[in-house]
Amino acid sequence: MMAVGDDKSFDDEESVDGNRPSSAASAFKVPAPKKPGNPSNSARKPGSVGGPKVGVGMGRLVECVGLLTGVIKPIEDSLPKKYQIMQPQWFTTLDKDLPSAPPMRLLAKASPPPGNRSTVGSPVFGRSSAVGPQAHLHSAATGPRAHLHLAATGSSKEGGAGAVDEDDFIKAFTDVPTVQIYSSRELEETLNKIREILSDDKHDWDQRTNALKKVRSLLVAGAAQYDGFFQHLRLLDGAFKLSAKDLRSQVVREACITVAHLSTVLGNKFDHGAEAIVPTLFNLVPNSAKVMATSGCAAIRFIIRHTHVPRLIPLITSNCTSKSVAVRRRSFEFLDLLLQEWQTHSLERHAAVLVETIKKGIHDADAEARVEARKAYLGLRNHFPSEAETLYNSLEPPYQRSLQTYLKNSGSIASLPQSDRSSSSSQESLK
Repeated sequence: MMAVGDDKSFDDEESVDGNRPSSAASAFKVPAPKKPGNPSNSARKPGSVGGPKVGVGMGRLVECVGLLTGVIKPIEDSLPKKYQIMQPQWFTTLDKDLPSAPPMRLLAKASPPPGNRSTVGSPVFGRSSAVGPQAHLHSAATGPRAHLHLAATGSSKEGGAGAVDEDDFIKAFTDVPTVQIYSSRELEETLNKIREILSDDKHDWDQRTNALKKVRSLLVAGAAQYDGFFQHLRLLDGAFKLSAKDLRSQVVREACITVAHLSTVLGNKFDHGAEAIVPTLFNLVPNSAKVMATSGCAAIRFIIRHTHVPRLIPLITSNCTSKSVAVRRRSFEFLDLLLQEWQTHSLERHAAVLVETIKKGIHDADAEARVEARKAYLGLRNHFPSEAETLYNSLEPPYQRSLQTYLKNSGSIASLPQSDRSSSSSQESLK
């Protein structure tokens, strides 16, 4: 609510010095307090200049509210009727609670919106610490408005408000300015300039986001076909890591999109860059900012799908034992994706590590992490049947039963060891 005290913020100086009431107060016969008889007394007393003038302040307040009504009501009229928050019955409440103020209906009609539309409005106040009738009006006005706000801002993304997914990345890959490459030397100069900007976090954040987009523009223009591109790309590893650590979510998002695009276009040729950036991307997973966490996860998924480099496996399995529950859940999810996407020959070197990691996941304290580990077991079985059977036999009976239940529910009974398949079939026949 607007304070009803010092009114020097208004332009009517005569209404402030007490010699003459304001125009609104005069029209509705609101008396103005008089100045004390002793002008030589320098001490301020109630009713002196600068003291609270309730009549003048209330008149000005009501006048301003009437003007606001004329602005807000046309906007509200364009909404469906069930969302209109200015109810006519509020006028009666306001007129009763504020008997010293002029009737609000008169001010609402005195301030018609543009176009001479006939409206009936009521004041809509912002956040206030006032109590009494004004507070009652405030609470009545904010209820429907809050409902409308929630209906308008609801998010349908799985990760919640601010989350991004792989579809967003794919759209952003080519949603960049168009550039043309005329020579290898020009490409090298451009990449050197990009590295200079990204390697210094003192550059303005929008310069860094534009530099990251410029890398994608060069990819779209065919930069990978030029000599020297991969040499200069390797020099950008540190710059990409610094960008993914930035405090600006927009810089982090663009960095994740750029490395995902590089992995998609270059495949296994992006091996060194992927190995350098993946640990930094894992650090984004537990971030409380949804845009950062989901950007990191999406970038890791793109790298797993398109850059099949065995050196990435230890980077993923090491995070399966993280202290962060969110990191462990995502790590087993990434491990399951890796076992689905990669060929067996790319996994053979790290088969023992995969078996041990999945075993730890089946025993994980978090239920969701255990579910993801069971999914990864199915992928392990497809690549290394004997190692998976050995893993199953090493589990305690309760964990074996949980794994059997999961595999049967997923229609993968054939993935059980032979002895368990026969026992399961006999149990089914007895039912």
